[in-house]
Amino acid sequence: MSMQTPGAALAHQQQRGNTPLLAYYVTSRRINQPTLVSADTLPIFLRAFVQADSTGSIPTLSRQLSNFARARTYAVRRKFAYGKPGPVVDVRDIPSVRTQARRTFNQSTSVAKKIRIEKMSDADTLPVIEPYESGTLDVGDGHRVYWECCGNPNGKPAVFLHGGPGAGCSPRQRRLFDPSAVRAVFFDQRGCGRSRPLASDPDADLSANTTTQLIADMELLRKHLGVDTWTVVGISWGTTLGLAYAQVHPGRVNAMVLAMVTTTSRREVEWLTHDVGRIFPQQWQRFASAIPESMRHMRLVDAYATLLFDPDVAIREQAARAWCTWEDAHVSLAPGHKPDPKFANPEFRLRFARLVTHYWRHAAFLSEDQLLRDASKLDGIPGVLVHGRHDVSSPLDTAWRLSQEWSSSRLDIIDDAGHGGAHLIAATVSALKQFATRPLTAARPVP
Repeated sequence: MSMQTPGAALAHQQQRGNTPLLAYYVTSRRINQPTLVSADTLPIFLRAFVQADSTGSIPTLSRQLSNFARARTYAVRRKFAYGKPGPVVDVRDIPSVRTQARRTFNQSTSVAKKIRIEKMSDADTLPVIEPYESGTLDVGDGHRVYWECCGNPNGKPAVFLHGGPGAGCSPRQRRLFDPSAVRAVFFDQRGCGRSRPLASDPDADLSANTTTQLIADMELLRKHLGVDTWTVVGISWGTTLGLAYAQVHPGRVNAMVLAMVTTTSRREVEWLTHDVGRIFPQQWQRFASAIPESMRHMRLVDAYATLLFDPDVAIREQAARAWCTWEDAHVSLAPGHKPDPKFANPEFRLRFARLVTHYWRHAAFLSEDQLLRDASKLDGIPGVLVHGRHDVSSPLDTAWRLSQEWSSSRLDIIDDAGHGGAHLIAATVSALKQFATRPLTAARPVP
């Protein structure tokens, strides 16, 4: 294990120029003076303390990041507790080191029983920010879309596309963006969030809610805000919308960051509503059995879409609850997954289930594999695809196929992530920070 004194570390930092040095000062009753431990040796160091658990030593680690190029960094607080009254280590960590440490700990069964790893919240990645501007935009067809801008009004514009369809934006999603460098634009897509009318309204009509109309809404919003080009950021369903938008308006997109990649093809919808039941057989049986016998000749997504508009309120509520329970089941392999608290709200359940089934039964109103087939239209637009290897809701093959067809994209596979999770969010934030400093140029001449 290589350790350095603080003085030696600073000398090493100076030799490396502007490259950041990540290290940890360690103190305990067994160490006479603070010792600097490099990030790559931290797991070995922690294992040494675990093996010396019986000594009762109490080490305290705090991350010291020396970076002469930039004073700012975003840290994530971590705690590793080794039972009672064993030693406690307080670490401000980064995902790669956290993964190494966990793997090191898991090598010992006896140690693994003692260790509790505190879950990282994806909202801890960047500071809290509030909108500096917001409003509603009349987009036609009787719809008004809520929008807000956060961060730096003079920063690089980026538009965030939420998931679902129908999930709406949330304050924690603002924390994906560096508020000093980015002008982050958020909007609630038609029928959800703070946009009106809502898909849960008794007289809701979804006929004017299609991918083509959402793309048109984005263009209206871009012009309304005076944005020339922007970085398109999408998560889950938002990646489908982002790809569709960029393929229609490539000259308005200077970069793309897409996490949990989907194209909402018929093949993907069949997987999500039927085939993934092979992984969750008990949950799928409950999901499928909620359909009345008289409707079991229909595709599940079609049957649910019909039930969600039944005149009987009780039938609508039962269908919405069953759909959202299944939704929570197939995303549950993400590390640290907890049931979505929004699903406890009956109004949210109905609007979410109506919009998801509406788009899924029509395969996002796109021809089969259209977004993959036309991916070459994105060539020249830098893009990062972030995807969890254990994502069974959106299997990795879609992101991989897209990366093969889109020559200027990069696929980042997060080995210990599913459909979400702290590591995936951290990788998304990292990609966004890279693009935040790139020149504002369009990938195509604007027609």
